[in-house]
Amino acid sequence: MRNNFKYRGKVLTGEKAGRTIGFPTVNLSPHLVPKTLTQGVYAARVEYKNKKYMGALYYGPRLVKNEKKAVLEIYIIDFNQEIYGEWISFDIVRFIRGIKNFDSMDLLKKQITIDIADIKKIST
Repeated sequence: MRNNFKYRGKVLTGEKAGRTIGFPTVNLSPHLVPKTLTQGVYAARVEYKNKKYMGALYYGPRLVKNEKKAVLEIYIIDFNQEIYGEWISFDIVRFIRGIKNFDSMDLLKKQITIDIADIKKIST
């Protein structure tokens, strides 16, 4: 599903909910991606300070929190820095799955673990 577009955005301060389940994300403005982008999880290639990482990008509402407004978040694999206010670039590599509603944060955590395993299989 490579769309061959590179996006660039400033990392925003979020609610830090991802870190409570072991998956801290960088939050970006959802306006960076086209509204026509199918909501769901994608493999993404992320660049920060000239280093490249793979990431799990989520675009859509946080249904587990009963939200309806789309968010844009990326869990950067093998990355553990706080970069609020910094600029990152990313491109979308492949669609992984559509949005799902989870009955608990624990079920969401299990699915994220599966998503990340799938993304790690994709070559950088």
